[in-house]
Amino acid sequence: MCDKGDRQVVETDGGHFGREPPGTDPDAPEDSDQPETEPDSEKPGPEKSEPQTDLPPDGTQNSQDPQDAQNAQKDAKYKRKVRKKAVRLLIKLGVIALTAYVTLTFIFGIYRVSGNDMYPALRDGDLCITYRIGDCYAGDTVAYRTPDGIRLGRVVAREGDTVDGDEQGIVLNGAPPAEEIFYPTPMLDTALKLPVKLKEGEYVILNDYRSNLRDSRTYGVIPKDALCGKVIFLFRRRGF
Repeated sequence: MCDKGDRQVVETDGGHFGREPPGTDPDAPEDSDQPETEPDSEKPGPEKSEPQTDLPPDGTQNSQDPQDAQNAQKDAKYKRKVRKKAVRLLIKLGVIALTAYVTLTFIFGIYRVSGNDMYPALRDGDLCITYRIGDCYAGDTVAYRTPDGIRLGRVVAREGDTVDGDEQGIVLNGAPPAEEIFYPTPMLDTALKLPVKLKEGEYVILNDYRSNLRDSRTYGVIPKDALCGKVIFLFRRRGF
């Protein structure tokens, strides 16, 4: 038997007997199932987001600000515009040059009068514009090629005409030609074998200043292929 004075026995709800630990309250709720709380200082707070920066693909920091980028775009756009204008200008100049070449080679010609072989109609230093298309007739002033270069003269006879001459001058189809020439026309002892009947595409061309024999009297009959056109416009020399 146990002595009641030595120890106190109590019965618990679970039916076990034992001694209550000192300093415990039997009426206090059990805290074995309550989660342990950490101190506020150890609680994790919301994660701080780092500032985002726009980096180029290589990871280097882009120091160009929006204003510089905008200016660069404007400069590039301006350069492209200037290049397009330059290309268009070059194309226009090429077209103009090609048109001028074709026009002056196959349609018109420009010649400067050298000497007074065609005086008084043309004078030394005058500028003539010729038209290459079409036929030339008696009385037309034309430019033609000779072994001595381009010369200017007047058509006296063309294909189908008969040219002869005597001491009085030229005879065309049996009669003196209707022309206003103030100088005698020596026709004897020349390269033009008289009388001559001109064939198709043949011309007799003489200077207005007939004392100068450097025309058909020197070069003979002039073929049509040697003609460079008839004079259609004249810029008269003014003191030069």
